[in-house]
Amino acid sequence: MELLEELLNESCVKKLGIDKNAGLNTLRRLCDLQRGKAFIAYVERKGGKRIKVILRSTKDYKDIWRALRASKYFIGKGICWKRLEKNYSLTHLGKVIEPGILLGSINISGGSVIKFQRKKFQEEN
Repeated sequence: MELLEELLNESCVKKLGIDKNAGLNTLRRLCDLQRGKAFIAYVERKGGKRIKVILRSTKDYKDIWRALRASKYFIGKGICWKRLEKNYSLTHLGKVIEPGILLGSINISGGSVIKFQRKKFQEEN
């Protein structure tokens, strides 16, 4: 539980638009996904079109925010997460379902973090 609170307080997680209520539920689910199961995130582009993205943890949920910080988010051509530094073990955290355009990223300490445009992660029912 302390780890969940810590993740929620990370600036890069806040930039993803996860609030306390929805974020805790999503991060609790992340705890159960460290063995390679998937969870669903939605990204909304300008124009209101929603893009469904499947995210996977390939190692440990504690490294999720670290991988976000160290990766750039692309939509299209099957490229979603691109590792920028050898220190990060999460080389491919997700897969894009619907092609589109590069959303852009926020640079943080040599890496970058995804800009999800104030949208929350949503769980698939």
